[in-house]
Amino acid sequence: MKVFATSRALRSYYTSQLEVNQLIPKAITIAELFSKMVLVEGRVFIDAQTRLLLLAQASDFEGFMKLQIDRDLFSFLHNSDYIFRFFEELSGELVAIESIDAHDTYEEYGEHLAILKELRSRYKTLLDTKGLIDPIFVPQHYILNTHYLRTLKHIDIHLEGYLTSFELLLLRQACEVLPVTVRLFANAYNRKLQARLGALGFVIEPGYVYELALHNTTILSKQAYTSHKPIVAQAFSERVLQAAFIKRHVYAMTQEQGMDPASIVVVLPHEGFATTLALYDDEDNFNFAMGLPFAQTLFYKRIHAAMLYFDHTSQEHTHRFRRFAQGIESAFEVLRLHYSQTITMDFFEKLIALFCVGNDSVTQEIIDGELFAFRKLSSLLNGSTCKVYVRLFMQRLSKATLDDVTGGKITVMGVLETRGSQFDGVIVVDFNDDFVPKKSQKDLFLSSAIKAHVGLPTTKDREALQKYFYMRLFEQAKSVAIAYVHNEASMPSRFLTELGITPSLAANENLYSTILYPSHTVQPIDFPFIRVAYDFTSKPLSASALKRFLTCKRSFYYRYIVRLKGHEIPQDMPKEHIVGEWLHALLEAVYRDKKSFHDIASLRAEIEKTFHLHGTEDEMGRYLVRLWLEKLTPFYAQEIARFSQGYEVYVCEKELQTNRFGITLTGKIDRIDIRDGMLSIIDYKSGSIHVDTPNTLEKTTDFQLEFYTLLAQNLGEVSQAAFYDLNSGTLLEEVLLEEKLSRLDEILSHLSQTKSFDFDMCEDISACRYCDYVYLCGRN
Repeated sequence: MKVFATSRALRSYYTSQLEVNQLIPKAITIAELFSKMVLVEGRVFIDAQTRLLLLAQASDFEGFMKLQIDRDLFSFLHNSDYIFRFFEELSGELVAIESIDAHDTYEEYGEHLAILKELRSRYKTLLDTKGLIDPIFVPQHYILNTHYLRTLKHIDIHLEGYLTSFELLLLRQACEVLPVTVRLFANAYNRKLQARLGALGFVIEPGYVYELALHNTTILSKQAYTSHKPIVAQAFSERVLQAAFIKRHVYAMTQEQGMDPASIVVVLPHEGFATTLALYDDEDNFNFAMGLPFAQTLFYKRIHAAMLYFDHTSQEHTHRFRRFAQGIESAFEVLRLHYSQTITMDFFEKLIALFCVGNDSVTQEIIDGELFAFRKLSSLLNGSTCKVYVRLFMQRLSKATLDDVTGGKITVMGVLETRGSQFDGVIVVDFNDDFVPKKSQKDLFLSSAIKAHVGLPTTKDREALQKYFYMRLFEQAKSVAIAYVHNEASMPSRFLTELGITPSLAANENLYSTILYPSHTVQPIDFPFIRVAYDFTSKPLSASALKRFLTCKRSFYYRYIVRLKGHEIPQDMPKEHIVGEWLHALLEAVYRDKKSFHDIASLRAEIEKTFHLHGTEDEMGRYLVRLWLEKLTPFYAQEIARFSQGYEVYVCEKELQTNRFGITLTGKIDRIDIRDGMLSIIDYKSGSIHVDTPNTLEKTTDFQLEFYTLLAQNLGEVSQAAFYDLNSGTLLEEVLLEEKLSRLDEILSHLSQTKSFDFDMCEDISACRYCDYVYLCGRN
């Protein structure tokens, strides 16, 4: 009987034997072999979700919290993976927790190990009372299935990867019944397996393919192999461009190198990239071996949107909820009403049915199957809230996949699925430090040093195993192409250096963009010359509008003539200018009835009182304004100093208009103070402040204080105009007021006489950084 690493390798073997005129040997996967080799009498193997719930029950004892793992059900379900992985390692390597204590010289892990030992014991007791068995306890309870082994004549294992101590023990026990041979490739990355076989008496050297007879410790064959093919590696600044890289090299391999598309594989170290690749598979070239995530279905998105909204009503969650609730509002309302209430399994099934409107047959089949399995948890979920039911069920669905039925010939898979398979063309993306090799979380409870002492796999062992899988792919291929992301957040994998590849930057990413968007590439609207009639005397002009015109005429054209407005996506964190507006309103309310204060304490108390009475209702906004109030201590001192000098508040948030050269100037002045009949213009600033100097006068675009000065002249004589820095409590007076007023008059005179303008783009592209029209101008 032939034994292969994966089902794909198994199918490849059968395909290769189609034209052989003889009986084909039996073939199974190595996982199936080990499951058939062991028997556990009187027990039923536990399913994944019951496993989690029973472990959660077992964790209910004093001392468990010292592991820093939250016992809240939903947090526990996530963190339980670390616990099970640790137990699985112990089981696979036949290591008892007690044996670890002897190697923990400094007793760093003694307390944690004692807790884990207690947890494991309590979990086993729960399994025993229910007649269940978890794979982590199989080495303690199994008997060898000799009846099954006697139905075979010979086991021939094509090994790709690693054998645990328990798996090797099973094979050695099988050797007492029938011959067992193992075929393996030895390279620099599976030395741990080489050492384990060496302990049995085999001498293994890297660079050779071996056939070993385990039953009599004989090397049946040893052949050298080499691999010297060139590997193409390309860097990208944006992850999505790797989809174009894949399409480009698929074309090169099929059209330029003549490969059969079925002999090409796309390997995804992070399988989440499959969703991105599927979006750009316009030609249906790819088949996704891992399937497409069920989380992309409308059914899943609907309930997920409701969960997010009910758990935390942020702006993002609110808008998502409203979008997905359209058409099935009644279903969302039922879920809302019962979300925190205790329900039964029957009610839950009826609730799920409400969200199944519009499901296709494939989606519905998966839901029905998962519901059928979920019913087994009825007794464990008795007395639980609807939230618990929904979260657990959605957790099951999050692991489900939809079979890819597009029929593409080029296979897309994760690296583990490639074990035992051979491809002529190999394309790997996301070859980054984060993903290749994938970082493991299994060393949570023990250091790598202690793991090495007791014979458990270390982080380096697991990373070496992943590198072995990649090397096997590369060694057997005729052409290899690798892509990775290189920017401020992502670095290429150091494995590239081990492969002798020098990282390089992409030659021209625009060319790759055209692969993804061949007929829809966004081009800047080409208006090299825009001249239209515009009369500044026909409409009111604000200081901000003039600043936009002087900074970039094209921006002014889009905003005030074409009337294109930017769109702000609602956010939980208010933007700086919104917080500034709230501060303005707060100070206006403070000075509405009382024009001055005599001491800091009374001013602070009035502001605090006004904040509680009139502050924003936005929770995050109130928090940010509260932070600002804590920073206003210098402002309070400056205010009292001004009032002691005879100033008092004359008016706040005053809207005014005046005419200059036939142009109506308009604006709202934050505050005007008065002393001895003279007016002082004040503009609050909570952000950065720019003050002009004689060197910047000719190029200045900001005439806000000059506008306010002209506007306030209708109320009286202006003696001062200043920005009020709320951060430092200082007044930054406009020292070039007369010069800037003169400059402003020149500009307004010119604008009033000109009736047609060339609305050109600005020369200084730094002004484009936060402009709403940066894409229209092609300056993104």
